[in-house]
Amino acid sequence: MKHDSSTISWNQLGQEWFELAQSGESRMYFIMPYMLNLLGEV
Repeated sequence: MKHDSSTISWNQLGQEWFELAQSGESRMYFIMPYMLNLLGEV
């Protein structure tokens, strides 16, 4: 396993992020607006 700062940070927050992602809230409030913005006018 890597011991760089990114891996260490993820390992500390991974479970919390996983639980949040399962709720759908992170997808609806963070990921989808960003993705729709990238798509532009369709």
